[in-house]
Amino acid sequence: MSGLSAEQYRLSGGETLELRAGAWDARNKTFANWDGVAGSYKMAPDGKIHVPIVGAVEVVGKTLDEVADTIASRMQRIVGLTELPAVSVEVSRYAPVFVGGAVTAPGQFDFIPGMTVEKALAIAGGYYRLPNEEGTQQTSLTRITGEINQLRGTASKLLQQEKRLEQEVQLYSAETLPDAVESQSSDPVQSKILSANIKVIKAELQSLKDLRVLLNEKISQLSEEIVLRDNQIELARKDLASMEHLKDKGLAVTTRVSSANTALNDLEAKRLQLEVARLDAQQRLNLASRDAATLFDRTRGEKLSELTEVKSKRFEVESRLELARKVYAETLSANSVDTTTQDSIVTPSYRISRLENGEMQSLDVDLNAFMRPGDSLTINLTISEPASK
Repeated sequence: MSGLSAEQYRLSGGETLELRAGAWDARNKTFANWDGVAGSYKMAPDGKIHVPIVGAVEVVGKTLDEVADTIASRMQRIVGLTELPAVSVEVSRYAPVFVGGAVTAPGQFDFIPGMTVEKALAIAGGYYRLPNEEGTQQTSLTRITGEINQLRGTASKLLQQEKRLEQEVQLYSAETLPDAVESQSSDPVQSKILSANIKVIKAELQSLKDLRVLLNEKISQLSEEIVLRDNQIELARKDLASMEHLKDKGLAVTTRVSSANTALNDLEAKRLQLEVARLDAQQRLNLASRDAATLFDRTRGEKLSELTEVKSKRFEVESRLELARKVYAETLSANSVDTTTQDSIVTPSYRISRLENGEMQSLDVDLNAFMRPGDSLTINLTISEPASK
């Protein structure tokens, strides 16, 4: 995959999409943007995005044009439009890639279109090497032992973080949050983070609920005022018609007709202001309803992304730990042999883990292979015994 054009790129999961929608208003000769639909949509774990009015839209495996066409067709059918609305879908952020194993700086990195294994290796700092410092064998063993202990501690912390994230993903898969949550992590820091995250979600749910209540009340009030204004407009029109009739018979002066006409125009202008205010409140209600409906899905998706990142980091740390253990064993087995006279043979290998058609594939590749969003690249260094001289 050398490019990611809208025509050929198929969404793989984890992308954030930017949606814009609107329609041409022939009467006013203006293009009306639909702010209640437009916005940024993070893909849910099930490979869908949830769009107001349209509902859930399957996007994984589809091109951006296919997603846009699906949304436009559903809008036309549901809203009852005579023509297809204008809908555009763009990728504002690709799923990240993960680079681990025997690299200097393993971790999560932003995907760049056209990224190859060689570029990903460069971004991760190149191949991992233990510091080449002068010193006795005992000093080298001490340094390697210190690094092993440090990597063990990091792996343990990542494991506890992984447990907390797995618990959060499970919690956000339900329809409601329980009143009390007991942390499954033995790390007190992760337990506090879990409690704080749950509290934030509950507060956001309550805030959205309160906002919807207020907006519904405002919409109801504005609707009542519009009905009242319509009644006043109807009376004003009758009054104007009556004045014009009397004027034709010479029983009313022009100033009275002009005054009645001005009063009617004023009522119609105020009625239009009320209608605009109601439409604005309705759009805000749509946004609040969308946020409430997708809060758990969005949060679960974010936690799944974090969980993927933490799992990748732990795998990277454990890979480095295994490598450090191998170096330690080789240094120890060398005993008093002068290793500066030996040439070790290091052979790199590259493996990409990729989700393909719902299944995780493991691919052995070379430096020129292209990567895709969401790929995990693992680099291993095989250390061979030096040839005897």
